[in-house]
Amino acid sequence: MQSSHHVSSYRAQYIALVQPLVAEPVLAAGVLTLAGALRDTLLGAPVLDDALLPRSVLVGLTAADLHCFTYGLRGRELQPREEVARFSRSGLYAEFSTTAMTKRVGVFLADGRSVQFESMRGYDLNDELFHHLLGGSL
Repeated sequence: MQSSHHVSSYRAQYIALVQPLVAEPVLAAGVLTLAGALRDTLLGAPVLDDALLPRSVLVGLTAADLHCFTYGLRGRELQPREEVARFSRSGLYAEFSTTAMTKRVGVFLADGRSVQFESMRGYDLNDELFHHLLGGSL
């Protein structure tokens, strides 16, 4: 488990990366993987080509939308690239679950689509993002 200062520092960094890319204030941000991607990486499973999103995204949450960006690394720093999805929060709801290795949040969209995100257990970096997606409960 990280110290609260360490976690706050990363959360602030993620928000600072996303804020210039969106018009509204960013409530929370984080780096998430698609559910199963962490397991698949460990097992060497192939990348799915038909996924709604890339395996890992930088996510920014505003009052109106959930923004998903591709990113790269420059040294040890994240560099946002392009917005690959924007989901309206109108009609969006989320459900939280856990596995032995991950914390998961399922995001269900008003149009019937859904996406499952995950974050490694033991790392609290995305808890604030999950908290906001779940309407204040985690």
